[in-house]
Amino acid sequence: LRRGNSADAVRTLKSAATYEPNDSDTYLHLGVALKRSNEPAEAETSLRNAVTLDDKNGDAYRELAELWREQGRMNRAYGASLKSVKHDGENPATRLAHGRILFDLGGLQDAISEFETASKVAPEDSEILTYLGRCYLGLGQIEKAITNFESAMRHAADDRETIDRYLSQARARLRPQWQLLLLGDDQRNTAYQAALD
Repeated sequence: LRRGNSADAVRTLKSAATYEPNDSDTYLHLGVALKRSNEPAEAETSLRNAVTLDDKNGDAYRELAELWREQGRMNRAYGASLKSVKHDGENPATRLAHGRILFDLGGLQDAISEFETASKVAPEDSEILTYLGRCYLGLGQIEKAITNFESAMRHAADDRETIDRYLSQARARLRPQWQLLLLGDDQRNTAYQAALD
């Protein structure tokens, strides 16, 4: 699965589940493999098996929450995410996943709290920093947004274009409004163009 071979991972983990039908982690990993193989219904079944066998399996709750978030089932995603935080709150991946759900639900201030908690453990995680920037941008705290986007750019291994787009949006909002009024002043611009001609 780590090498990206989801098909073989699914086959092997299904076999493992027949030998160890009561092992929560086997169903967790099978659910992840099925999700990566674009089999969401089977992935959900496997992840549900994982939390049925061990109702404290925070990783399985997180994977369920992310699956439901991708499907737009936000109430279920939020519920599973709360359980994930309860049982695996020290894991930055869990805090990031919960923060993303809060962000999608419009709870920017609560999302910031989750992302900042995650950032204490993983201070160079560009995805966490990008989400922090997006939250601050949404709240109109432009300088903080820019600081986080710039930090994300320094640590990003890939997807720098997306971060750069957010950074440009934030910097554009720092421009004084009078500049935009000047740019949109047709009478003034026409006069200058005539003079230049």
